[in-house]
Amino acid sequence: MHARTCDYLKDDGNRCRALALRGREHCKFHLTGAQRQKRMETQRAIAQAPPIELPPLEDINDIHLALTGVMNEILQGRIAEKPGGQLLYALQLARTNLLRATDQPEEEFAAVQSTLTHVMQELLQGRITSRGAGRLLFGVQMAMSNIRDGADLSFGEEDEAADCRPLMR
Repeated sequence: MHARTCDYLKDDGNRCRALALRGREHCKFHLTGAQRQKRMETQRAIAQAPPIELPPLEDINDIHLALTGVMNEILQGRIAEKPGGQLLYALQLARTNLLRATDQPEEEFAAVQSTLTHVMQELLQGRITSRGAGRLLFGVQMAMSNIRDGADLSFGEEDEAADCRPLMR
């Protein structure tokens, strides 16, 4: 029985002739190199794609527009699975906050929506780790629960900035 050889064509015009992996056209070396090349091309395409623009999340149409944009980016492979899931979770929190807007003061509603938009933009631009975004979104969820329960959430801007610094890259 004849063993299949690698079909990779070298720069000098000769074939590789190493044993091909079972069910494949290339040897392990050239298969790994082809996969690496494909990943690099994908990363270049992602880097060259225009960044997704998020609306201010002020009404249900803005949230739907952002949701559609995030889902398209995930489907096209420009947003990885974990950050994509966190973006979808942030949009879910924005929608929940919007539905509760009649029960809370306008400034608290606007602060939550603004924070969610900011976290999403930082995550999309790679200025915050996925773990940091998850922690911030959990904090926003807790703040929304506290607002619903009538707690006073006023604290200084310096405290807020200090709490977020370790989460940034």
